[in-house]
Amino acid sequence: MVRKKLPPEEGIVVCNLKAIMDERRLSVNELARLTQLSKPTVRNLKNGKTTAVSLVTVAKLCSALYVPIGALFTYKSNEYLRSEMDVRGALMGADKP
Repeated sequence: MVRKKLPPEEGIVVCNLKAIMDERRLSVNELARLTQLSKPTVRNLKNGKTTAVSLVTVAKLCSALYVPIGALFTYKSNEYLRSEMDVRGALMGADKP
């Protein structure tokens, strides 16, 4: 089984923008227009390709989506990530004799 490399000791912060956009049926173009952010910025945040986000960007997203900052981002500790990887590994091996 191939193990994914764990993030730094502190864990990771995950952007929940894709789930929010899907739930509200918002396109990248629509959210870019509402927030006055560039389409690549919105697309990268949505697809989890961003490693740093400015506070101005966060404020624009919170304001346009009417959500608190805690709805946009979730912290996942290494303990949580390890258990998630263990569960996935067990599920993948469940169909093997």
